Amino acid sequence: MNPAAHSGPPAPSDEAIARKMLARRRMLANALLLVMGGIFAATYLDRDPGYGIGLIRAAAEAGIVGGLADWFAVTALFRRPLGLPIPHTAVLPRSKERIGKALATFVEQSFLTEELLVPRLRSARPAHRAALWLAEPANARTVMGPVLSVVPDALRVLDDGELRGFLARVVREELQEIDLAPLVGQALQIMTQSGEADVMFEHVVDALLDWAHEHGADIDRLVQERSRWWVPKVVNRRIARRLTKEASDLLLELRDPGSETRERLRAALARQIDRLQTSEAQAAEWNAMRDRLLAHPQLNAWIGAVWDRFSAALARDLAEPEPRTRQLLERALVTFGRALADDEAMQAKIEDGLERALLHLLGHRQKAAAFMVEVVRGWDAKTITERFELVIGGDLQFIRMNGTVVGAAVGCALYVATHFRG
Repeated sequence: MNPAAHSGPPAPSDEAIARKMLARRRMLANALLLVMGGIFAATYLDRDPGYGIGLIRAAAEAGIVGGLADWFAVTALFRRPLGLPIPHTAVLPRSKERIGKALATFVEQSFLTEELLVPRLRSARPAHRAALWLAEPANARTVMGPVLSVVPDALRVLDDGELRGFLARVVREELQEIDLAPLVGQALQIMTQSGEADVMFEHVVDALLDWAHEHGADIDRLVQERSRWWVPKVVNRRIARRLTKEASDLLLELRDPGSETRERLRAALARQIDRLQTSEAQAAEWNAMRDRLLAHPQLNAWIGAVWDRFSAALARDLAEPEPRTRQLLERALVTFGRALADDEAMQAKIEDGLERALLHLLGHRQKAAAFMVEVVRGWDAKTITERFELVIGGDLQFIRMNGTVVGAAVGCALYVATHFRG
């Protein structure tokens, strides 16, 4: 009989169906063997059998032998036939260690290989495909739906006082490990080299010039209040105007990128950057300021209040039928996808990173193989027998049926050949 003519066994995950199919096929194999036995017994009802009865008896006898032999072989794979301690039976339970090693070696050498996976990764072009997929608004909604569905639960978890205290302590400890002075120095150096420091400084100078122009009367009043009583107001006014003019002239000179004053300012800034990056005293001062800020109760209270307002607003928005947060994130994903789809250089960088990550993982494939061996080693003998039998036992019952039918056919052929020779 041909197993291909029947539907294959169901997935092992559907264990109930697999067990029913195995029982049905086993019953068919047993029934066929019983039919052969019945036919063989029935031939002895004829006390004077002729050629035809002899042929049928020979076929049934050989079918019984073939069916029993295949029954023994199939059963010996999973357990001891009739419970007898026959050598080389119960092969699978006794060989689970070798099975685990062979399976792990097969997966490691045939699947987890650079020659197989890297070309497939390159031909798949995952960054390009992901970009095209994310560029579709419907797909962005598909991504953000499950992500945002867990946010309310996450917010409720983070509202726990002990957890928030723990997270705050961890973040504070990590921040206390950061040396601020070199970071500030590096940031100033980048701004200076890029020219952004000059732009920012010019904005500050413009703001000071505007302030001096708009608050001339306030300067006059301050000079008058701090002057001696016997100094005439006219003199105080001239002093205030002179101070305003000198300050404005200095600011204008500082605003000129080519002025000597501006060059001295740049040199002073460069010296300060060097001190920030190299001076232990500067590092100690900045770190002390960092620790004072982190320990200040008002800062912690402010951060907590900001988080409370943010989480409450986010929870209210997510409770709406069409949350603005989701719309914003979906638009961001679509924008990112379209930008990435048009940037082949960035796609190449992403795919190169994925390839390096894959090669790194493949470097640990021996650990994956060892894990598979450990898993199989930990299986119970009964469990591994049942699992394998559910997967291949149904097809093995067809082997029993085929053995019965083929044995009967061989018995017929031998009987005919012997009778013909006689």
